[in-house]
Amino acid sequence: MVSRLSKEKGCNISISAFSRVAILNPKARLDVFGDGPERESLERLVKKLRLQNNVRFQI
Repeated sequence: MVSRLSKEKGCNISISAFSRVAILNPKARLDVFGDGPERESLERLVKKLRLQNNVRFQI
């Protein structure tokens, strides 16, 4: 995913949806390219959903 990490972009929805993919395929990976005011919130969401091994943030 490539996006400015802001609320209006809905990255949280993409990460939540990806959690279902990761359940079916634990080796699935989501790379998030971008930065913005929601980055910390999204990183917390990744931890909450236990996706630290599947989601990688890059600037």
